[in-house]
Amino acid sequence: MHPWAMNVIWCLDDVCEANGATRYLPGSHRFRSFEDVPAGAVKNTLPFEAPAGSFIAMEGRLWHTSGENM
Repeated sequence: MHPWAMNVIWCLDDVCEANGATRYLPGSHRFRSFEDVPAGAVKNTLPFEAPAGSFIAMEGRLWHTSGENM
């Protein structure tokens, strides 16, 4: 499959897990069917972390969700 979209996050502030960084599931952009989704997918997400002024670019099919702002 070829990518058709790209999402970009512009980090106006430092982004880290503690302040609600967007979370993503590594490799999820390669899923082709529901059977490809691993058990515990939500627990396997990782936070995007970057300093203020950075851009985070991700392939449009990458599964992502909001993090918890603690």
